[in-house]
Amino acid sequence: MLHRDDDELTPGRRIRLTALGKLRCPKLKDDTGVVIGKSPQSNAFRVLIDGRKMPITLHESYIEAQ
Repeated sequence: MLHRDDDELTPGRRIRLTALGKLRCPKLKDDTGVVIGKSPQSNAFRVLIDGRKMPITLHESYIEAQ
């Protein structure tokens, strides 16, 4: 698993789903969004996917900075 700097995924940063994220979250219609913040859980981020009204929590391996 790749480890990434928390600075790379800061609030307001545009992200896209990785290949693993697309595989594990097939119901997401769009694969881009914005980081809202770090989840209280260790390796997860709150993300607002484009076209959605509510943020979701995704593991860091499911997203990458654009």
